[in-house]
Amino acid sequence: MLWIAMLASVLIYGLLAWIITSESAEPADWRDPMVYILAGMAAMVMIAAIVVPGLVVTAARRAKRSDRPSTSQPTSAFELTGEVTTAYILRLTMIESVAIFGLVLAMVKQSFDFFVPFGLVAIAAFLAISPSTDHLRGLDRSGR
Repeated sequence: MLWIAMLASVLIYGLLAWIITSESAEPADWRDPMVYILAGMAAMVMIAAIVVPGLVVTAARRAKRSDRPSTSQPTSAFELTGEVTTAYILRLTMIESVAIFGLVLAMVKQSFDFFVPFGLVAIAAFLAISPSTDHLRGLDRSGR
């Protein structure tokens, strides 16, 4: 359900950007430094959305191993643990923030054109990480 809500929020941001900028007839100036800054920030956040959740799972597993006595054996069965859930939610919020960067840019520059690439990247990323047992199992195993 959270995945659907986050995906819907990107669509709502797009609608909001379109409504706010619908009266503006100015063409988009893609050479503005603000565009480069927000696009760079969005790219860094998207890379972090790939890397950071795996680090969260790995760090939590290491902490659990140090707390656990050495005689206990780790389970091999997949469980939707708190670490995996936290990592997945973290990934969702980071991807949503890419669309928010686009919304901010569209509102500041008064052009819907600025939202489109940010929104499309966020939607594509959401579709790529649709919640499935295989995806969560992969996040659990590899930390990615």
